[in-house]
Amino acid sequence: MADALPWEEWLQTLASADPASHVRSAAAGALGQLGDPRATQPLLAAFSADAENRGLIAGALSQIGDRSVIPAMLAALGHGDSDVRDNAAYVLGTLGGPEVLDPLLHALKDVAPEVRYTAAEALGTLGDVRALPALQAVAEQDSGKSWSDFHGAPPGQSVAFTAQRAIEELLAQ
Repeated sequence: MADALPWEEWLQTLASADPASHVRSAAAGALGQLGDPRATQPLLAAFSADAENRGLIAGALSQIGDRSVIPAMLAALGHGDSDVRDNAAYVLGTLGGPEVLDPLLHALKDVAPEVRYTAAEALGTLGDVRALPALQAVAEQDSGKSWSDFHGAPPGQSVAFTAQRAIEELLAQ
């Protein structure tokens, strides 16, 4: 389906006021698959505006891999909505870089368990051993909800479990 329309038409669809969320989600998915960096800024605008498709938009931004979104995602870690913070942590984890380490370490202390979970995953992906002490503290102390409580994932995937898995990833490198 991604090849059915030129990327410009996918951008128009993404920005449209189409009440059908699945239409905008298809556009976000197609733009991510196409990987054209020209879609970055429109996707970034949609990330802020389209709460219903924010996860798919975050995925598209990650697929494109344009590091110019890092400042916006760093700012989004301070947003009042935990869904925004969660998706920002995901994008930062996929794009990586030394500038995202400290903000992701801070996100490990977020009040929302889903943000802590995603931050722990992202820190494991980054591969920076400086995250080990913070991840070890989370693995020992975080008794927040399991991942399945807020995303329908397999049971037992708690923030602490995810932090432990991130530690194992870092030690395996």
